[in-house]
Amino acid sequence: MTTDAVPADERLAGESADFILDPEEVERGSSAVQSYLETLKPGDGRRSAEDALHTLALLFTDGVCDAHGFPWQQVKAYHGAAALNILKEEGTPARLEALRFERDPSRKYRQVPSTYSAKHVQKLRNSLRRVLGECYRLGYLSAEERDSAVAIPKAEGRGATRGRILSASEYRALTSACHVDSTAPGPRDSLILSLGYQGGLRVQEMVGLSLKDMRYDNRRGQVTVYVKGTKDSRGRTVPLQNGALIALEDWLVARGDRDGALLCPVRKGGKVEVRRMTATAIRQVCNRRAEEAGVAPFSPNDLRRSAVATRTGGRARRARQSESVVPASPLFGVGGDTGPGNVTEAVHFPYRTRKQELL
Repeated sequence: MTTDAVPADERLAGESADFILDPEEVERGSSAVQSYLETLKPGDGRRSAEDALHTLALLFTDGVCDAHGFPWQQVKAYHGAAALNILKEEGTPARLEALRFERDPSRKYRQVPSTYSAKHVQKLRNSLRRVLGECYRLGYLSAEERDSAVAIPKAEGRGATRGRILSASEYRALTSACHVDSTAPGPRDSLILSLGYQGGLRVQEMVGLSLKDMRYDNRRGQVTVYVKGTKDSRGRTVPLQNGALIALEDWLVARGDRDGALLCPVRKGGKVEVRRMTATAIRQVCNRRAEEAGVAPFSPNDLRRSAVATRTGGRARRARQSESVVPASPLFGVGGDTGPGNVTEAVHFPYRTRKQELL
């Protein structure tokens, strides 16, 4: 049976944050860690498990938390999936060792391998499963929440959930899955996600894009995409944000600068065919990336629904904040009671998967 308390991420204005470091939530996470460690015999086994949890907490929060200061019950499936991808990358051990040293400069810096072994990654995953199991046993998670957090859900093609809103955390997990993919579909799929989630394009509008629709606005200094209108609507210009610009640049390296469709299919051998993708192919992209990221299935037009909801919610939040006198967290800018012993912070899991960002 889960706790009757309202989840912290529903109590605060920072809904898009991955983890809310509410004192009550942190205390629950610490209790779960202590409960898990007490199931192990004192000695190397317990120390190894605690070290594994420290590693995961540092990764989830980019060094903000250790194992005892992290709300483990807030971990979702897409957090675990993205973390496993990052742990397998070259340079991750050195990055995490640097975060340890930043937290404790008196700690002796250790030489670490360039990559974690498959056995070590599995040990970290097992530790995550065990501590989430303790969260369930202590009543901080339901059985369904526990199971979804430790098992990546499978996308089911046409059975994808429709009409739902994706959170900012889910979006970051999806783009992380694309960044891990060093082949041509990686940046293409990241661009698709950006056009839908940030640009608010419908699936048929994505299908209809051509290379000539990408333009540079000299007055504003922005790269934009021109979306053609239909009989009942005028065309519109959508500015591309940084993530979309990076994806576009990488995709054009693979696609080339030939005129024609912007979003194109890629053959198994990696050759790009400059012709339009179908709406079905874009749906398959969403299904595949959802499975890789551990995100519940969604349709391409759910990306647009999420963009609209984000804009509407953002205006509502700004209106509420303008009426509020609650001070913001100096670190993360999230409102809350900042009195002694009752500080609330919101942390975004960095989802950093590009090698140059980890080195």
